[in-house]
Amino acid sequence: SNDGDNVTRTDLELNESLQIVAGTCDDVDTDVTGDVTEDNDTDANETATVNFEDQESDGTSVTVDNVTVPRDGYVAIHNDSLLDGDAVGSVIGVSDYLEAGTYENLTVDLYDVPGADFNESELTENQTLIAMPHEETTGDETYDFVSSNGTDDGPYTADGAAVTDDAAISIVNDTADTETETPMDTPED
Repeated sequence: SNDGDNVTRTDLELNESLQIVAGTCDDVDTDVTGDVTEDNDTDANETATVNFEDQESDGTSVTVDNVTVPRDGYVAIHNDSLLDGDAVGSVIGVSDYLEAGTYENLTVDLYDVPGADFNESELTENQTLIAMPHEETTGDETYDFVSSNGTDDGPYTADGAAVTDDAAISIVNDTADTETETPMDTPED
């Protein structure tokens, strides 16, 4: 009898495996390849999500409302030069190393990115920024996307494109002009 699908590889002895018809071998190879692809290509089944809402900022940091990374990684903040194709040069901020999981109200400091040099130290004008979850691929718990020119710690993808969310950032200069946020000479009691 031909039980094709019920034959398992562990039941075969060497001389029997040589006698299997080509169609059965192809089926086994396809199944094995499918399993391997499924195990290694988790992007197809499990990718990151990010929610980045419009907000006010003092220009030194932004808050990512919610991010889920299925494997360890980071959230990078890109400026709108990303839209012109500058994936590496557009990174202006990156979160701390994140273990796999979900994070809410995650603060990301700007203009402090490993491997990047900036002419400015804070945002000075209102603009759209893009939050993009990246995967830790080198195992060193350091964001290497910029220093490796985009080869390491790349973005999570869905349907062939990076997972992103954008937000309008409004700069409020409460702390830029003065050192104190509340007047010292006005008692509130």
